[in-house]
Amino acid sequence: FHNSGGVTQAFASLQRMLMRGVAPSATALMAKAEVVSTDQWAEDFGLTQVMMMKELRERAPSLYRTTVVSVDLVKDTSEDILETITACFSAVDGGMPELGLGDAEAMVVRSAWKRHFAHFENAKRFRKRSVFFNVSTMFLATLTTLASVLFIHFDKAVKNDNSNEELRLTNRCNACSD
Repeated sequence: FHNSGGVTQAFASLQRMLMRGVAPSATALMAKAEVVSTDQWAEDFGLTQVMMMKELRERAPSLYRTTVVSVDLVKDTSEDILETITACFSAVDGGMPELGLGDAEAMVVRSAWKRHFAHFENAKRFRKRSVFFNVSTMFLATLTTLASVLFIHFDKAVKNDNSNEELRLTNRCNACSD
């Protein structure tokens, strides 16, 4: 037993509230939505659906006005219902519009700015890391070079001392043999 009237009522109430003009916040819309059932769908109906409807209206208001409609079977005449539904189906031409219709451009620009700021912050963070690693690499390279020079210098000094000591010992041994 599936009762779709409650789902229709909930979405129709959202549609009517959004068509009145300035849309309140998603939580305010959710509080005013006419969810008249206690079935499972009513528990799943929430802010996601409200935000989806609100975004659809903001993205393409003219398309939203002509394709998302509701009729009241009790108050509307059959001619009004037929006219509304016929207008709805005749307005459908392939889904959501591309850029240039309604507020879609504003949303794209807003999204582009958000991405710009995110990339800018990432660039600052990566620049700090790159400077740190560059300075660390230069410091380690200088330290390694210094250690190599000192090692060669002391190694020569030790070899010179050893050869002088060997020469002295050889001279002593030669002097003792004579």
